[in-house]
Amino acid sequence: PKDPPVADELNWLAEQSPNNIFVRDQIVPKVMRRLVATGKPADLKLCVDFVAKLKDSASREKALDGLAIALAG
Repeated sequence: PKDPPVADELNWLAEQSPNNIFVRDQIVPKVMRRLVATGKPADLKLCVDFVAKLKDSASREKALDGLAIALAG
């Protein structure tokens, strides 16, 4: 079977991160770093859109941390 698009995976992360500390603290920042590392503008836009739609401030902070590290590197 075909893998779901990245947007579907990010939607799942957005749903899981407020209640799952491991997803929020480990997976979300790593996904942000990996997507930025592709160098594709579309992937960077996915990251920014993901951060914008997060309602949970702790999840948003971790996503922004991952983005900042990726963009600084």
